[in-house]
Amino acid sequence: MPDVLEIGAGTGAFAERLAAEHPGLALLTTDQSHRMVELQRERGLTAQVQDVEHLLAPDAAYDVVLALWMLYHIPDLDRGLAEVRRVLRPGGTFIAVTNGDEHVADLRRAAGGKAVRTRFSRENGEAALRRHFATVTRADVETSAVFPDRDTALAYLDSSGEDVSWDPPQDGWPREYAGHVTVFTAA
Repeated sequence: MPDVLEIGAGTGAFAERLAAEHPGLALLTTDQSHRMVELQRERGLTAQVQDVEHLLAPDAAYDVVLALWMLYHIPDLDRGLAEVRRVLRPGGTFIAVTNGDEHVADLRRAAGGKAVRTRFSRENGEAALRRHFATVTRADVETSAVFPDRDTALAYLDSSGEDVSWDPPQDGWPREYAGHVTVFTAA
């Protein structure tokens, strides 16, 4: 079984499924938030508070590193990617999932905001990864987000923490908005 590290694992929902499907997997989940690590541990995961810019692992410690919808949060993206490269074993794989700039942008515009441009997205992620990895592949996935009602859409928008007075449309619910996701694989 490979040694797997998930950085920025949030609540640990993905890691919990991964561990259930692969019993005996050597999996460590991390997050910089103490609360997220508590939630990961409540799921039965081995979890540690760590900052991706300063990983605690020795060089070449992992076969696989996962970063799911989190690289756009890293203040120094190149420092974080250098750390991922450092902890990967030769021949190891890094999997990073992110959104595109137009991910649910129609909802954001309809509610008084604008599309999000992040430091690691479908549009710029490949270039960032190529600065640290010799091989980068991508799979673009067109998804959709369905909001059953205005309150659910508003809760989603508010979770972004942006300084926007969101005002989703009053009627026409449920509504579906286009999503744009990319899975990058690097080695």
